[in-house]
Amino acid sequence: MGSRGGLWPGLYIVAAAALWSTIGVASVYSGNPIMLGLFRSLFASLVSLFIRRVLNRASVLTGIALGILFSAYPLAAVTAGVGLAAFLLYTAPPLWTTLVALGMGEKPSRRGVVGVSLVIIAITLIGAQAIKGSISLIGVLLGLLSGISYGSYIALARRFAGG
Repeated sequence: MGSRGGLWPGLYIVAAAALWSTIGVASVYSGNPIMLGLFRSLFASLVSLFIRRVLNRASVLTGIALGILFSAYPLAAVTAGVGLAAFLLYTAPPLWTTLVALGMGEKPSRRGVVGVSLVIIAITLIGAQAIKGSISLIGVLLGLLSGISYGSYIALARRFAGG
């Protein structure tokens, strides 16, 4: 039980992780990944408005970033495969957020520079395979778009949270 008689807070984390981890697989097995993204975004928006009751610039911009993510990632999973789509989605934290942070005047650590360099090398190798035709170029581009939108969401959330 939580401190105020509610659910244990860790349950929310476990539920979110379980739901988040099924996005790619659900996209591949759904009949229409676009509709899946639409309903996912719509449901998340309604729940967020009900819980927070806030509609301002920050919520609209972060909502747009998530809307792009919820559209691009399912299509990347269908066209490039779940594993590649997931990898490209998770280029967001080390790469896109670092690049945006540099625009905010933050200096990356040496470890951060090494991590971003490795991600860039991996994306270059993936791009070479896509150009050769070994993997779907459209899927790779959609995967990168999902990573860019996820990174944008992270950066916007940090900015609007004041941190």
